[in-house]
Amino acid sequence: MRKSPIEEPLFSIIIATYNRAHLLPRAINSVLNQTYQNFEIIVVDDGSTDNTAETVEPFKRDSRFIFHKLPQNRGTSAARNKGLDLATGYYVTFLDSDDELLPEALKTAVNKFAEFSSEGINVIWFDRIDYVTREVPGKSSGRDGFITYEDLICRRVRGDFWVVVERNIVGGLRFDERTFGYEGLLWLKLLTRTKFYHLPIPLYIQHREHGSTITNDFSIFLRHKEALLFAQEMRLVEHGAAIERCCPDIYGRELVTLGFAQICNGKRIEGRRSLLKSLRFHVALRTLVLLLAACVLNEKQIIFLYSKYCNVFSFIRERL
Repeated sequence: MRKSPIEEPLFSIIIATYNRAHLLPRAINSVLNQTYQNFEIIVVDDGSTDNTAETVEPFKRDSRFIFHKLPQNRGTSAARNKGLDLATGYYVTFLDSDDELLPEALKTAVNKFAEFSSEGINVIWFDRIDYVTREVPGKSSGRDGFITYEDLICRRVRGDFWVVVERNIVGGLRFDERTFGYEGLLWLKLLTRTKFYHLPIPLYIQHREHGSTITNDFSIFLRHKEALLFAQEMRLVEHGAAIERCCPDIYGRELVTLGFAQICNGKRIEGRRSLLKSLRFHVALRTLVLLLAACVLNEKQIIFLYSKYCNVFSFIRERL
């Protein structure tokens, strides 16, 4: 058994938010209503222009509530990094400002870490559940089990999960702020330090019914297309050789993603090269369609065509 102070460890819940004053109280209240009460809530306002500051004012009466506002909008990764800098808990996790935790979430996480204390597990992935569809958006085996490096680079485990981490394992590692909101690179770095474990227990409610997200709104995608290209380039620079060796078909798909992002950023020659290279590993009609589109359409038309007919936004959803 873990001994004090780990028997009642402090939990840091980091909520990055931007112009979601109307949704933020639901997320905060879902933490306040936890059956496990030894926590701190860290809300980082990513330069909101709405009434977020006024909305959180009543919550400041609770000594466990910390609010910090960034002077300008810098992206989800920057806001989360600031939250990590402020966190003092033994465990740390992230809650999107439009989502909520189920009442038993923190208690379940603490109990499971205690249960696995002798096995060197410092990161646990729990399931999310979609509020509307009641489906689990994270893709895995559906069973308890360790998550390996190959599981992540080969997309055997992908999509949305609720990740809880022992803060000392994170150390000085942070999200790359140039990638806007892509978490995957940090998880792969952490996986070299410790063991990951997946428990198919839904503890997190994901809301997508209230409006646009980066996966379905062209304007959002266009604003962050450079960051998404950078994230894909870094993934392949750091892990491309391993992906090609372990799962060539996935490597081909990653090249399609890279080619699409390059074309959308005006790098048509590089994009076509990536697409042609991808055909050596993964032959798909959508790749040929994209190649043809890159010769006759502009970037905005390509995004619309490819998202509508080829479901390219699935690659963004898996990365955020």
